[in-house]
Amino acid sequence: MREIWGPKPGDVREYIPEAFGNRLDPTPVRVWIRNPDGREKREILSVGETVRIAMGPDGPVLQDGKPMMEVGTSDSWRHQHDIVSRCVVKVENYRAPGGDAITNGAELAAHGETAIVAEVALEIRDALSLSAEKKTQSPSPPASSSEAPAPPDGSAGPVENQDSGRAEAATGPQ
Repeated sequence: MREIWGPKPGDVREYIPEAFGNRLDPTPVRVWIRNPDGREKREILSVGETVRIAMGPDGPVLQDGKPMMEVGTSDSWRHQHDIVSRCVVKVENYRAPGGDAITNGAELAAHGETAIVAEVALEIRDALSLSAEKKTQSPSPPASSSEAPAPPDGSAGPVENQDSGRAEAATGPQ
């Protein structure tokens, strides 16, 4: 029988952000996160930054012989706002400018500091991945040949990136 790994949908867990030394504060900001269901997980994982090759009148704009990339983060910020609004059910020990308490995900997304909102959104997204322990439990494919089998969909399969630093900068955190 196949079991889907990960946090149980609907369960609520506490998270204490690290930003601004929050965990060292005697009354840290505390956030309660509701684990999303399968549909919400797919929606959360489906949005990312927009990446384009910069184009000039004569084709791609080059820098040091390589195409320049333009990365748009507006979709990413909207997505973080949505994740936090949907999955944060309670916030404690946090006040907006003017002194009003931030008590839920919608208020956190609207009034929270960017670093805390981004960290909480990342925590929600990271919890959707398998833990390192669960990843090591996956069986290895049989070693029948040195070549990886072709994907069943007819595509060429994964591309190995030879310049991972540029790829990370171009695509943002995954």
